[in-house]
Amino acid sequence: MSHHPLASQGEHGGHFDNDSRVFPLTNLKSWLRIPLPMVGSVFVAARRLGMSEQDLASTSYSRMIQNIMSAFNENEPLIYAAGHDHDMQVLEFGGAPRYMLVTGTGIYGHVSGVGTGGPARYAKAESGFMRLRSWADGRLHLTVFTIDHSAQATEAFNQWVVEKGTTKPVEPKHAD
Repeated sequence: MSHHPLASQGEHGGHFDNDSRVFPLTNLKSWLRIPLPMVGSVFVAARRLGMSEQDLASTSYSRMIQNIMSAFNENEPLIYAAGHDHDMQVLEFGGAPRYMLVTGTGIYGHVSGVGTGGPARYAKAESGFMRLRSWADGRLHLTVFTIDHSAQATEAFNQWVVEKGTTKPVEPKHAD
């Protein structure tokens, strides 16, 4: 787990909704809805090119991703969970990590655009949280919950991460 994701289809990963292009000042304050489409287009282009060190496209962020990925092997970790982007994402890949979970919507209504293509199994610009349940036999189940304005949680997505458990009891591993 980390604050910074290794992959994202949110703003820090280069996806911006039309509001970001037309009303770029809303990135500073939500009530600054002044149409500035030219400024917004330049802002989005600069962010996609790595202007901000907070974005995956920046040189320092890319270096951080490479350093973290070098610590993984082909099977581990299974899941890498992070925040940073203000949306809910479940991304599935072929290697390690197999799943990237992004849940950066701790404040209701503070959400930003998110892309839904590619590795996205679930991607929404909504407030919420995720729950990962594990069983002693190794099964893992992921549930995504969205939160409405009255703080009511609703299940929005669920998926088995590891569906079949082991048939033998799992021996506890000890740290060296």
